[in-house]
Amino acid sequence: MNTLPAIPNAHVATANIRAAAKPRPRRRLAASCLLALSVLVAITGTLLVLVSTGRLRPGLLPPALGRLTSFAPARLSRPYGMAPVAWKAYLRACNRAGVHPHRIGQTIGNHPRSKGYHHIDGRWTGGLRTDYCAAVDIGVWGLSRNRIARFCVALSRQGFAPFYRRGPKWKDGEHIHAIYALLPMKPQLRGQVNEFLRARRRRGLPRLKWEGKLKKMQRRWARRGIARS
Repeated sequence: MNTLPAIPNAHVATANIRAAAKPRPRRRLAASCLLALSVLVAITGTLLVLVSTGRLRPGLLPPALGRLTSFAPARLSRPYGMAPVAWKAYLRACNRAGVHPHRIGQTIGNHPRSKGYHHIDGRWTGGLRTDYCAAVDIGVWGLSRNRIARFCVALSRQGFAPFYRRGPKWKDGEHIHAIYALLPMKPQLRGQVNEFLRARRRRGLPRLKWEGKLKKMQRRWARRGIARS
């Protein structure tokens, strides 16, 4: 009976052809990951540019990007020059107003416009020893006037005396100048806190919960040696 001659290593050649025809999953996965990452970086960069230039307000972003409201001290780094108690109060205000806390500008500083108001007020010794200033400057880029007003209300309810700096004097430098009123501070800042409270009384606004605690809290900090000027 006639039979076809055997082709040596035919099964090996067939296996090599099939292997070459198969796509390599690792390379394909790596290419897909790089493509997705590049797209995400491009979208994030575009959004940041639009927000920083004022062309897009955070209120117009999807909830996941424009309204982050789960800020906690353990997740963020406290800025130098801000007392821990003031930092926690600031985060609570950000949570209430739906504003991202990465807006801290000057705490302790010597900016010419500050005129000494941001010099050191004292030293916090409760657990973490650090110099502090009771005043902090907060950026308002990308926030509408209504959002800024809500943010100031939230700050005031958490113990701050906020002042929205705007107008020709503050052109290209609008910000919120906020003073944490429950800490020992320099007379200039104490005068601003009193000015803030008098303005509220003239407008017929209700007393804030912390108004009656001012002297009590200052005495307590001083007695415990936690904050002293």
